[in-house]
Amino acid sequence: MKTYSLLIVTALLCLLYTGCKKDTSPGINGISAKKDNADWKSSSVSTGFKPLATKDTLFIFGKSGEENIIITLVQKGKGTYNTNEIKANFYATIGSDVILGSYHLADVPNNKVVISDYDENSHTLKGSFNLVFKRTHGESVPDTLTFTDGKINTQLTAQFLDPYRGF
Repeated sequence: MKTYSLLIVTALLCLLYTGCKKDTSPGINGISAKKDNADWKSSSVSTGFKPLATKDTLFIFGKSGEENIIITLVQKGKGTYNTNEIKANFYATIGSDVILGSYHLADVPNNKVVISDYDENSHTLKGSFNLVFKRTHGESVPDTLTFTDGKINTQLTAQFLDPYRGF
């Protein structure tokens, strides 16, 4: 009887331990990454195209509190996008209107976005990214930011989106 009880308690502890692991992967409509080795996860994501008729450029815009990331791709669907096919920016605000610091994509060869699933019929976009940003504005913010192990899992929206308007 003691062995049976011990076996049940052990099984329950294993279930609790494996069931309570922190999930850092993005849910649908999410972006997550390690930003300078700290967890970063978007609270909202918007996608869109420019121009809408030909969908030449895909925008992915993620927001986490006062921090914003914009990833712009020369649209080709599934595949690997290298530095010359990516435009990306990151900026942090105070009160959502005053820019504390802004960053542009650094010119380094390891910048990469991989779109692993792109389906306009089901409106899904999944992928991964590693991006290095260089500061362009702000004094009390780091010179560079590095996003590693980035994950994108979002719904495509068939809308015109230009997050750079006014930026």
